[in-house]
Amino acid sequence: MLAAQTTVETEGELTMQAAYETIGEVGLEDDIEAMLDDAEAGEFTDARKALDDLLVDEGLDGGELIESILEIARKRYQGEKLARMHRLAADIEFEMHEGSSDRIHVSHLLAELGRDA
Repeated sequence: MLAAQTTVETEGELTMQAAYETIGEVGLEDDIEAMLDDAEAGEFTDARKALDDLLVDEGLDGGELIESILEIARKRYQGEKLARMHRLAADIEFEMHEGSSDRIHVSHLLAELGRDA
């Protein structure tokens, strides 16, 4: 029932395709949150593995990941910590447009999160 409600709220209608997409996004949000938790704890190897899973297995690109990371950041942080996350994301988005590997650039963001660990 919750999946149906979430689908209607997100997509405006309840279809099988919309339901699959919404349920998939909810699962990915949990994966991205876990990746951020690992990065903040200084567990860079675990965060990088989660990043690889999201990029390769789930087929996300760096831009989609940055967008999802910022959505989660707006729920988790406030004040200077949220502002820092937005600055990091902006820098990483710029680097992705200039460079060739989303993995390297998003890894940089994860490493920065763990810098305080």
